[in-house]
Amino acid sequence: MKKIFLFSLIILTNFYCFAEVESIHDLRPAASPNLSPKQKRMYSLLLLELDMADASFETFKNNSGKSKLVLTYERIAAIQCMSKLSKTLVYNSPPDTKECHYYLDKLLKIHPNNPVGICIRDGIDATTCKTSYEEQLLGILNLKKNVKVNEIEAADLDAKLASYENKEEIKNLNKKLKKELKVFKKENTWKNLEHVIDSYNKIIPVACSTINLKILEKRPKDAKNLKEHKYNKKSTGSLKDLIDEFDKNSSTKTTNLNSSPIEKKTSKDFGKEITEKIKNQEPLWRVRYLTKNCWKYINEAIKHYPKMIAPNCYKEGFYSPACINAKRYEKNRRAKINSSKSSKKSKKNNQGMVTF
Repeated sequence: MKKIFLFSLIILTNFYCFAEVESIHDLRPAASPNLSPKQKRMYSLLLLELDMADASFETFKNNSGKSKLVLTYERIAAIQCMSKLSKTLVYNSPPDTKECHYYLDKLLKIHPNNPVGICIRDGIDATTCKTSYEEQLLGILNLKKNVKVNEIEAADLDAKLASYENKEEIKNLNKKLKKELKVFKKENTWKNLEHVIDSYNKIIPVACSTINLKILEKRPKDAKNLKEHKYNKKSTGSLKDLIDEFDKNSSTKTTNLNSSPIEKKTSKDFGKEITEKIKNQEPLWRVRYLTKNCWKYINEAIKHYPKMIAPNCYKEGFYSPACINAKRYEKNRRAKINSSKSSKKSKKNNQGMVTF
């Protein structure tokens, strides 16, 4: 009799849990119709990650579970709200869709000062967006030293494994980089700088392949924000003159890319009520853990060319204003180069033509 009762109880419990999960999933909106097929597939995979993160957090109520939950909400909210950003490089405010608002609401409730959430809410060019990314922390991993197990053991392990796997590739890319830098040092021209940029854009993704994001309840002592970190922010000497000359003579202004034909929606103050309700809540710290080697190449690249895409995106994040602005600048620079080439070709074709 007891066995029958226990068996019945297990079935009822499982049925209840399944019904509970189903009811939770029913509340989640489907993928936005504006998403590409690739983004829809990514959304489906992220929902599975969200299930696991949600279950882990509800079961253990620890920092690791909360970190995974926040980071998963970040990625989903970014896809649902800023699906066109990577192509248009324009984003002013969240679209008036239930898909976007549902996940943005979830993200800001659990992490009110989250940079991704703030940028979705206020727009990529908002001061609050830029400030929120500047306030995220950077932790530099020195793989030769032991790391405290209770803080970043996973990040350290991943980085160590990747450093062995990528050692030979980085060695070869570094040889090419040094060669290009040597040529550029002899003659500061845009052509030579192009080769330097290309080399950094190849080596940084490999060196920085194990950037590890963490959401922590306590600020780690060894991590600093961008203002506290000392790194080369500006070019000097003949290189600075070269970049300044380009900015001065540029016929296409990058500010054109910052504007959007879409007007601000009524969701301008979205999330303000959430922030007010939990303004006394202890802040969570968003930390980007980079290896020392990764940070070295980022620092070098910014010194040579502050507006390069790779170092800005890997330093702050691919949805950060720094990354988007670097992409805007490069798009403008490419447009100017192509325009100049077309103009020269047109003049060449017109030479020797006789007007009757």
